[in-house]
Amino acid sequence: GLSARYVGGFVDTSADPDLNGDGRPDFFPVEENVRVNGYIDYRIPGLPLDTARVRLGVNNVFDEAPPLVDDARGWLPEYHSVKGREFYLPIRADF
Repeated sequence: GLSARYVGGFVDTSADPDLNGDGRPDFFPVEENVRVNGYIDYRIPGLPLDTARVRLGVNNVFDEAPPLVDDARGWLPEYHSVKGREFYLPIRADF
C-alpha cells in the first residue's frame, strides 16, 4: 500500500514583520509539504484459518521535515507533523 498527504503552500498571517520598512506587513510564505507512507503486507499460509499476517511499513518515507513557519515551535501541528521517518512491523492473527 502507498499513501501521500499533500499540504499546499500558504501565507502565515500571524507573522507581521515590516521587512521592507514601508509600513505594510510582509506575511511569511510557508512552503508546500508532501508526506509519503508505504507498507508491504504478507499473509502467512498454512496457519489455522490463514489469518496470520506480517506488515512492514514506513511512515514519512523520504524523511521530510515540516516547513518553517512563524510560530514558537517553528511548525504548525494542525497542518504538519514533526515526526521523521519511522518504521513499524506489526504481526497479526485472528482466532
